[in-house]
Amino acid sequence: MKDKNLVWLASYPKSGNTWFRAFLTSLVTGNQELKINQLAFNDNLADNHFFEFATGLDISEMSQAEIDDLKPEVMKYLALTSSSFTAAKIHEKFRLLSNEKPLIPILESLVVIYIIRNPLDVAVSYAHHDQLSIDRVIERMNEDYTLASLGNREFFNIPETLGTWSEHVVSWVSNGHIPVHVVRYEDMKREALNTFTKAVEAMGLKYSEEKISAAIKNSSFERLQAQEKESFFKEKTAVSNSFFRSGKIGDWKTKLNDNQVEKIIRDHKKVMIHYNYLDLNHNPI
Repeated sequence: MKDKNLVWLASYPKSGNTWFRAFLTSLVTGNQELKINQLAFNDNLADNHFFEFATGLDISEMSQAEIDDLKPEVMKYLALTSSSFTAAKIHEKFRLLSNEKPLIPILESLVVIYIIRNPLDVAVSYAHHDQLSIDRVIERMNEDYTLASLGNREFFNIPETLGTWSEHVVSWVSNGHIPVHVVRYEDMKREALNTFTKAVEAMGLKYSEEKISAAIKNSSFERLQAQEKESFFKEKTAVSNSFFRSGKIGDWKTKLNDNQVEKIIRDHKKVMIHYNYLDLNHNPI
């Protein structure tokens, strides 16, 4: 049997997944000039074109349950047709499907890199991304929300069940099937070399400190932002003005009111405390 070669880049939306994929692209391509529309790791569980190619089925004629039950097989196909290493993006929460199979193929999966970001900042970034009110996004982060609902057949991606922000985090870090390495967005900014080095090691890759440092520099948020200003980024939604908005840590301090902050903390305080976004008195860190 082929060795495990699938690495999952899992995250709730607007948590740094694209930034991490840019870093990984720069690293494995030898730090060539990075182009945001040519990232090496664009495989995505939600890509309807890949789903239809792998299955030979028309997604518009399928139910949600039928699509879900085939997801592990589609990603197994990716593993079998890929080289010794491939990383796939996923926003869906980890769950068991109706046939009791895990959402992703276990035997082919090496590790999950779970990228987490302070939900206070996620709310601000997500509201900008989808051009929604912050209050609506805060509600979405605490409901069983599904991306790309089948209610609208004019979608690019197949549906992904997110669950609440807290459910999403817990579903992956406690999945019980695949090893998980957690990467905090804030550490990607504040302790870049140490954070990215540990993630590279968790993926079973061997690169020198010099090459990792070069990849970090080549994929900096500022460079990604500048490149988007010069050209269109295909992952940007039609409604938002930009994909790489600010990337700041603590942006919520000037964007959220007290009621909004209190609601997010009330909804997600247990997970926020665990990942050092709150102190034991429930105050933001």
